[in-house]
Amino acid sequence: MNWVQQKPGITSPLIGARTVTQLEENLKSLEFKLTPEQVKRLDEASKPAEIPFPNSFVSNYDRFIGKNIEVPRKFEAISTSCNFGRINL
Repeated sequence: MNWVQQKPGITSPLIGARTVTQLEENLKSLEFKLTPEQVKRLDEASKPAEIPFPNSFVSNYDRFIGKNIEVPRKFEAISTSCNFGRINL
């Protein structure tokens, strides 16, 4: 819980407590600050072997869809904001 709270961009860690005792234990984990070394160890231990969908899909876009596909104009904003790079508009 402490590690999740210190991650940038995470604004609402979820507590899965079912009892008051579990809630109290979860909240105690926020009473201290992890060292940079501890955060680094936890980051390395939790790093996924591969990046999950949708990022994995986008990186393999050509393989799944085909090279130089034509994208309808109504999707132009999406395809340019996602920086696919290979899509013809």
